[in-house]
Amino acid sequence: MATKDGRGGRREGAGRKPKSEEMERAEKITKGIENEYGGAQDFWDHVAKMSKDDFRYVKLIVEQLYGKPHQAVSSDDDKTFIVTYKYKDDLINSSQDGN
Repeated sequence: MATKDGRGGRREGAGRKPKSEEMERAEKITKGIENEYGGAQDFWDHVAKMSKDDFRYVKLIVEQLYGKPHQAVSSDDDKTFIVTYKYKDDLINSSQDGN
């Protein structure tokens, strides 16, 4: 139910898509990989080869192998923020000054 100004509330098409749509998309992606690369192993071999030249491929491999890390963002003031990544049992902290 929307508020008086027309914002918020239930919207058509909003929210998580049905599992059947996710499965259909996964099947299309799998077929595309098989058509283009011959199979999943050949696809991942290609990604591994490309990772030597481009960090985005390394990121893809790590996120697929270990899962995308939880990212918590906090701020002590306007100029500094702290990002904490959690890969399984290891914590990697990264601080950056906003200047």
